[in-house]
Amino acid sequence: GIPESEKPAMLRPFARGERARSMDGTIGFGLGLSIAQVVVAAHGGTLALLDGVPHGLLVRIELPGRAAVAHRGAPGSPEPALHA
Repeated sequence: GIPESEKPAMLRPFARGERARSMDGTIGFGLGLSIAQVVVAAHGGTLALLDGVPHGLLVRIELPGRAAVAHRGAPGSPEPALHA
């Protein structure tokens, strides 16, 4: 898992936890969670890092239901479906 104190930093690009940095042979650039968070947010959702039991990490992704997504992008809607 990821210590509670490191979780906020893990959502930034190129972030790697202390354990990952100390492991031999570990590859990765620390981009996965930050990319996932951007994609989830673009769809109006949330991403949370939770402790796995007995060890590990769980990533909870919540996305709005079809009705909420359809309403955001409905023709004639005052707001566009995606903000850049």
